[in-house]
Amino acid sequence: MQKREDGSHLADVVLLMAEEAARMQSPQWVFTGQARSIQSVQKGLKQAGISLFGSKVKAYWSPGKTGLD
Repeated sequence: MQKREDGSHLADVVLLMAEEAARMQSPQWVFTGQARSIQSVQKGLKQAGISLFGSKVKAYWSPGKTGLD
């Protein structure tokens, strides 16, 4: 997936993940990266009816924040 500066690529990420989740019995996800991007993808997956149960999250950066790993 090619990143677009306006963040619109995240909707494409959600669609791709939702398609993959439909092929899996109990998908578990690991989300890493920018905090806002993770939140956006998680929200989109929840709206698509995809369970995030058992998923892990590690935000590595967030604009204006310090102290993240």
